Parts: sequence; C-alpha cells; structure tokens
Amino acid sequence: MKEIEHQKLLNTRICDLELDIYQSYGHTLDKLKKELEQKNIRLWPDFYFGEEWGADNKTISISIPFYYATPELKKLGEKIEDIENNGYLEKSFRHEIGHPMNYAFELWKRKEWKKIFGDFNKPYPRGKKYLRWVNPQSRDFVKYLHYDGEKHYAQQHPDDDWAETFATYLDPKSGWKRKYKNYPGALKKIYFTDKLMEELAGKEPINIKTKRDGEYKEIKETVSEWFGEKVNKKIKEYFDDMKELFDIKDKRRSLVPAHRLINLYANQMAERTSAWIDGSNQHSVRRCLRQWEIICRKENLGFLPEEYDQKIIELSGLLTYHTLKSIRRIKNGDIYK
Repeated sequence: MKEIEHQKLLNTRICDLELDIYQSYGHTLDKLKKELEQKNIRLWPDFYFGEEWGADNKTISISIPFYYATPELKKLGEKIEDIENNGYLEKSFRHEIGHPMNYAFELWKRKEWKKIFGDFNKPYPRGKKYLRWVNPQSRDFVKYLHYDGEKHYAQQHPDDDWAETFATYLDPKSGWKRKYKNYPGALKKIYFTDKLMEELAGKEPINIKTKRDGEYKEIKETVSEWFGEKVNKKIKEYFDDMKELFDIKDKRRSLVPAHRLINLYANQMAERTSAWIDGSNQHSVRRCLRQWEIICRKENLGFLPEEYDQKIIELSGLLTYHTLKSIRRIKNGDIYK
C-alpha cells in the first residue's frame, strides 16, 4: 500500500497537490505570530508554498519550499532531521519575516537605517560571491543562520544584514545582550532594532502589497519530474560528479558550502546554457542544477575559498557536458528509465 501511495505521489503534478501552509506549520506560525504580538508589531506576512525560500522584494509575501509541506515531500527534497531537529525551520521563518518588516514599514528609506545597515539598493553579489570578500573576524554582524550552513549570511547585503539582526532580536531564546556583548557593531544594530520596534509598536504598516512568485500552483511538473525520482542512473552519475568536484579530504580548513555556490549561480547558468546550446531547455537545465544542489547539501560538500573561480569554471563545464549529453540521448530515443 505504501509503495502504491508513493508512486501516486510521484505521478502527481505539483500544482495538483493539496498543500496548506497552516496545516503543515500551524504550530510554528502561531508561535511566531505570538512573538510579533508580544512586541506589538502589527504585521503578519503572506506565507505560501513556492519553489524555494524567499521574500518577494518590497512585498509582505514569503515563499516556503513546497517540499517542506509533508513528510513524504521532505524525504524527497531534504533530510528531515536537518530541517526539524536543530530549529533550522523556525530560524529561517524569523529571518524571512525580517524582509517584510523592512518592506512593510519602508525602513530601508530611513536615514539612520541606511547609516547602520547600508544602501538597500546595492545589487546582490553575482559575479563576486559575498563569501569571497567576507571578513570572518568581523564583530559588526550577527550570526543567526551562521551555524545552519549559511555562514556570514548577514554580510551578503544590507537587507540580509537587517533580516539576520531582526531575527536575532525577535527570537526569545537568542540571548543577544549576553551573546553579543563583545561584538560592539552587532550589538549596536540589535539595540537600534529594539528602539525602532518600540517606535513602530502598534502602528499599521505602510505597505501591505503581496506577490506570490513561483507559487506551487504554477508548477506543472510531476513530483517525479521535479526530483528526478525515475532517473536513478542519472542521479548516481550526478552524485559521483559532485563528490569528485567538491569532496575535500582536509576538513580542518573552513570550506565554502558547494550548495550555496550552485544556488547563487543556478538561474544565471540555466539561462545562459539554454541560450547557448541548441535543443536545450532552461527548465531542464535548472532541474539538473537543483538536483546537484540537493546532493551537495545532503553530503555536506564544499571547497576551499581560493578555489572559487576554478569551481565556477568546472561547474559550468560539467553543466554543458550533461546538457549536451541529455540532448543526444533524447534525439537517439535513449532516455534514462
């Protein structure tokens, strides 16, 4: 019976799944709502299941990966213990809530906010990933998602610096006054956030615009197609490639997480690869990169910071190889079973 149900799930289009954010995470959301109410913050974001984590720019909408919705989907997308046992999910929710707080009250426009966090309109790093120029010794940033694989995340962009600071402020167990007492720059940001939230207590948001980009109801692929469950041979090949490309034997050095590199460049690589290679499909290329990202996350693969440029080149070459290989197999009718 379980196998039949599993096959039924694999053959179901994602848009036809009956997912409800409150049915899946009602307890967590209620807890977070109380945390906001205790601060008298009159904002509740628009949560929905989408393709990936993310807060839609300058709206109050927050996308949660649809594959976190049920235990069955979690097994396909991530390790359940990684998601639930270390508080990663709650912490990610708090971080994402920080973005709508910024947009709803237009904090990024304030002179003092700019002075403390920087220019909101600064572009997110693409050609140069923030981990290349991050200062690991800096005491000017909080480290909220830092120990959950998102090292020095606050240093990526002023908006993420704010979101990490807000999440630390909101978390009743963060102990920020004690934890950051020797981090003057970070402590200044949290005290600023504390003061700012007192000012905004009881006030209505200026902006409550919503926008659900990538909502799961828009995904026409089946669950099997999304996760590649029917292509075990290909997945094994991907696994071997990722292990060869990113498996560093010397674990004593601080490594850059490989899944973060792939995630950062995935859209750009998929767009360019599909534009350059006749017969390729951007959606299929993106699916390949998504599978690589999942493998690297599950296997904790990484690389040395000084290898950054080299890994981008190798990753691009490998993607080109697999894209061309897939096109040849489709033309020859030799599709993985």
